[in-house]
Amino acid sequence: MAAALSSQEEIDRQMSPSRWSPRFADPDQTIADHCSTLEKGSNQARAKLHCELNVPYRDGLTVDIVYPPSGKQKNKLMVYIHGGMWQFLSKALSLYPAQSFVDAGWTFAAVEYTLAPQANMDQIVQECTEAVTFVARRNPQCAVYVSGHSAGAHLAAMVMLSDWRAAGLNLKGCLLLSGLYDLEVVRQCYANAALQLTEQQVQQHSPTRRLEKESCSDACKTLKLHIVFAEHDPTAFRTQAQDFARAALAAGITATTIADVAGRDHFDVTEQLGQADYPPLQAFFADMERE
Repeated sequence: MAAALSSQEEIDRQMSPSRWSPRFADPDQTIADHCSTLEKGSNQARAKLHCELNVPYRDGLTVDIVYPPSGKQKNKLMVYIHGGMWQFLSKALSLYPAQSFVDAGWTFAAVEYTLAPQANMDQIVQECTEAVTFVARRNPQCAVYVSGHSAGAHLAAMVMLSDWRAAGLNLKGCLLLSGLYDLEVVRQCYANAALQLTEQQVQQHSPTRRLEKESCSDACKTLKLHIVFAEHDPTAFRTQAQDFARAALAAGITATTIADVAGRDHFDVTEQLGQADYPPLQAFFADMERE
């Protein structure tokens, strides 16, 4: 488990990836550029691709689904969960990877969930699990994969650790980018003003702690798990990714792959999912084709 950080200032710095990007001197500019990039890619996907938008999966919450051209379907479904410290960003900014997946013959879906402080972590995790189940049942011919970035990677990992087989899901793999997998540091940082995490919720919703303290289901051991992080991620994010990978391997998820992406920061490590030649995406596709 990650070592404790030394001061409140350092905890907050570690939980502020915009302060670590070498591309911009101003953290606000880093975030503005990221949002602009996601918006541009998502708008292009909505304009060019076969989209089914704002499909309700529970009261007030929806998913967007993007389909490959007829005759090119591979019966694979990727469900993507956005980041934003569980309190920012949106489904509207989450279709930027769709082109790469559709070009590969995959169906792609983006999830909406209630943001903190309007929802706590219990509700957010439950909503994301319901959303993945809903999209999977809507596409019963597809093997299911989950992905997410930052807070979304945490939520995708929680879906992975849910009782998905009992829900009838044919879950096959996960692609997790620059995530947080132990929430204790989140409970201690500025973000907890909105999240109000308790010690009990940290234990319940920390994927690394779950794998270290609970037996991993036989179903979970069959998954292919790709854990990606960036050279210029905060040290705490890099450490958590490596700790989660070790916990997954120790728990019996033997098809666990870890990638440290050189030259990337917390934001462009996921923005590049819109590029079909992005090495972590190519590695993921190649691994999923070997099933």
